[in-house]
Amino acid sequence: MRSIFLVPAGNAALFDEALGSVAQAVAIDVTRGAAAEAAPMLKILRERGRRSLARIHALTSGLADSDLDAVMASAPCGIILPQACGGRDVQHLGAKLAVREAENGLEDGSTRILASAADLPEAIFALGSLAGATRRLLGLLWDSAALAGALGVGEDAEVLAVARAQIVFAAAAAGAPALADAATVGDFSKARRDGFGGALVTSRAAAEACERIFS
Repeated sequence: MRSIFLVPAGNAALFDEALGSVAQAVAIDVTRGAAAEAAPMLKILRERGRRSLARIHALTSGLADSDLDAVMASAPCGIILPQACGGRDVQHLGAKLAVREAENGLEDGSTRILASAADLPEAIFALGSLAGATRRLLGLLWDSAALAGALGVGEDAEVLAVARAQIVFAAAAAGAPALADAATVGDFSKARRDGFGGALVTSRAAAEACERIFS
C-alpha cells in the first residue's frame, strides 16, 4: 500500500474526501475520536471494497483492548500500532488479534500490523527484533512528530535522521515496506529516494502525489 489516507474517527468530511481519493487504503484513527465512531466508517469501507485499517491507542495506554473490541467486528485489513517497541509489542498485539479474529469468525492471521516502531527512544534499540517477529507485519511507520515529542526537540532536529534511517534498515530486514509521514510532494520525493515505499496522507491531493511518486 503506497498511500494510506488517515482519517480521525467521526470526521465525516475528511472521510468523504478519503473515499473519493486514489489512496490504496483508508485508516480510521481511533486515537482522535471515539472508538464507537470508527466501526460504522470501517463497515462502509468494507462494503465499498476499500482496504481499511484502524489506528488504536498504544498497548501501554490501557485503551488498546477496548479499541480492538470496537473495530475488529468490522474486519479491518490491518491495525496501526503506535509506540510499538520491537518484536515484543507486535507479538503481543498479534495475540490479541488472534483472539478477536476467532470471536468474530475471521481467518486467523488475516489482520495485519503496521507498527509505528520509532515513536519512543527505547524503541530505536528494539528495531532489530522486528525481523521474523510475526507474519502479520504489514510495514513499519515513521512518525517524526511522535519521536520529536518524546525527545523534546523540534521535528527538524538532526538527531531524528538517525532513527528515520534505522526505520528503513529495520523494514528491509523484516521484509516489509517502510512508510513515511511526509506531507508535501517534495517530502514524498525525498522519502522515495531514502528507501521508503509509501506514506500516510491526509488529503486527496496528497494521495494523488503519493501514488504518482511512489508508483
